[in-house]
Amino acid sequence: MSEGSTAHPFIYGRPVRPGEFFDRNRSLRTVFNRLRHAESTALVGEPHIGKSSTLLKIAAEQTGQAYLGQELSGVSFCQIDLHPISNTYSPQKFWDEALEELEMGHISGSTRQRLDFARERKYSRRSLERLFNHLGQQDKILVLLVDEFDRLLSHPAFRESNFFPLLRSLTTRTGGLVAIPASRLTVAEMNDRSRGLLETGSPYFNNIIEEKLGPFTDETIDQLLAQASDLIFPEDRKVIDHVAGKHPFLVQAIAAALAEEEPGPERHARAVARFYGR
Repeated sequence: MSEGSTAHPFIYGRPVRPGEFFDRNRSLRTVFNRLRHAESTALVGEPHIGKSSTLLKIAAEQTGQAYLGQELSGVSFCQIDLHPISNTYSPQKFWDEALEELEMGHISGSTRQRLDFARERKYSRRSLERLFNHLGQQDKILVLLVDEFDRLLSHPAFRESNFFPLLRSLTTRTGGLVAIPASRLTVAEMNDRSRGLLETGSPYFNNIIEEKLGPFTDETIDQLLAQASDLIFPEDRKVIDHVAGKHPFLVQAIAAALAEEEPGPERHARAVARFYGR
């Protein structure tokens, strides 16, 4: 094998970008069909199952065009990654980030007035209600794609505020706001975590339908591996199935290890050792 010939397409250290994305068509259909009706959906799954990658795919203009067509013109996507937040992060900072996309976009003067008013009032309940009611009346929707959403459930600044009931109210009553949180916790678990914050009324997340991201299908794995048919061989599939199952991250990791090994009788053993060593 010549120098430089081990280049392969397998990604296992970051979320995949929209052009590298595989599968999840059913989940995407669910998210966008609900989005049409201003309904929120939670992407739920174990670590490395593809939640962050799916959020990136949803936000891509090409994806929106495919699922919404002309309706995409009324939709603004804002991505919020909560992986790096600190103890100083606050609901006000959250809304600062959430509304950046509106501020940077082409919005009407009346929407900008309400946006400025909400900022001046430090995102009070009434100011946000006026903003998102106004968006809904104009057939506009702001979609919040929130990665690692469950981090907020244990964050003191959010537990000690009215953030969760306000978010529920805005996403169910205004027509102008949709939340798509990605979480390791199921919706039932998120409701259970927030139970201590709830004095009366419905659970905070019972308006959000859960879309669980599971393993890849055999067909998707075949398509993924076919990208490197000169490096991954039919006899490799048994090894991949054995050590990775159908888990997206693990499939890519063991496929990369196999692609990077020189041919020879110990190739599988060396690749598996490399895989487990990583």
